Amino acid sequence: MPLTGPDHVDWVALRRVSKGSVVKYREAYLDSGRPLPVFLLPELLFDALVADGLLALTQPDADGLARVSLTEAGRARYAQLCQQQVPTDPDRPPGPGVFNHR
Repeated sequence: MPLTGPDHVDWVALRRVSKGSVVKYREAYLDSGRPLPVFLLPELLFDALVADGLLALTQPDADGLARVSLTEAGRARYAQLCQQQVPTDPDRPPGPGVFNHR
């Protein structure tokens, strides 16, 4: 069954970070240089995932950019959520709320 609620939002956030394009610039999180969507509540969600040990931040560089990456716990949680995200019927496309980014 596809994910819903907080699990779905966590999955989207962890998925974006797993692609390697998320950075923190001062207090804002950016994905490929763009602000993250409001539904992710970037500062609250990403700071909470860092506090929970699912994400790690590098030391900011000279420009103030800190890379965001998955920790071992974050990779395990992402893998778990990916397993849950798989539709139960492989012949049926994902329903609403399942994002196909890019």
